[in-house]
Amino acid sequence: MPPPPPPSTSTSSSSLTGTSSPAASRTTPPQQRQPLRPRIRAGPAPDACVPIAVNDDLHPLLVDSPLATARLAVRVRNYAGDPDPGDGAAAGSGDGNDAPQPPQSLRTCPYFSVPDRRRNFSVMLQVRFRQDVAVDDLMFGVFFDRRVGLPPLAWMPLKAATLIDPAFTHDLTSDRPWGFSPALCAMNMLTVREPPDATAAAAAAAVSQPGDDILGPWEWGGTVELKEDHELLWRGCGDRVPVPKFPRDNLTERRRFFHNKKNRAETMLLKDLVYTMEIFAPFIDFNLIQLNLAGLKVDMQRYLNGQAFHFMFKAKSLDTCVACVKYELV
Repeated sequence: MPPPPPPSTSTSSSSLTGTSSPAASRTTPPQQRQPLRPRIRAGPAPDACVPIAVNDDLHPLLVDSPLATARLAVRVRNYAGDPDPGDGAAAGSGDGNDAPQPPQSLRTCPYFSVPDRRRNFSVMLQVRFRQDVAVDDLMFGVFFDRRVGLPPLAWMPLKAATLIDPAFTHDLTSDRPWGFSPALCAMNMLTVREPPDATAAAAAAAVSQPGDDILGPWEWGGTVELKEDHELLWRGCGDRVPVPKFPRDNLTERRRFFHNKKNRAETMLLKDLVYTMEIFAPFIDFNLIQLNLAGLKVDMQRYLNGQAFHFMFKAKSLDTCVACVKYELV
């Protein structure tokens, strides 16, 4: 086998003159990695989520599922995400047949302007069921599609959660980790109202806000907040449980009442009432997917293995999703 040829000793004219050829002088700068931004979608099931206009709480997303008609409103303090043109409706083509654009999120809203308000997020659900559902059956919580890591001392917030809400259960070490509580134990606010009558429903069918004919007008947005008013909730007790005597705006007693499984099992959410509920908290930053627990900041992205996580309202006995909100960084 002949030996390999010796290295070339030829020198280009450009190197001899101390100049570089245009091709040699052009170098591709290293690509800077763009920071991840939040993306929030919502819908009737985890695999049917669409863009939602975060912080546009005057225009909630209408969600139809097999079990209910509902509306969702999502707020995030100083929201740093915006609709992804590749997600949901396609961007306009300029040919006169443009598809509608995804809903536009807002950076903030008046909800976060209330003095001394420490809330970082809010999820509101307004729902009317197609059949009566036991309070014990309607669950709210978080789940993941794949395994997650657990940060050190993860047992501490879980222990605190179960002390605050004894009905909270979880399995964060399974292949599809989850943590759920009966929704009426978890919700910070709850209002129960009559649905629109036939005349009001017919009139509402002509207005622009989707769902008015089934749920009635959407009232909670801008500077109008949801307040606790659960008086009509006790219609679902029937003769099974004594009607509680605490005030209609006492959310602490409402939660305590439903910590009792018998009370949950024997109180029904009726198909002829409309339930509006809200959960909020100061310790989750959805711009970073970060927990802030007593000053200790935990970057949850380190433990989620790049996956999204979901807030879900579901009927556990029917294994049916009522509504879902999906959070991720992209």
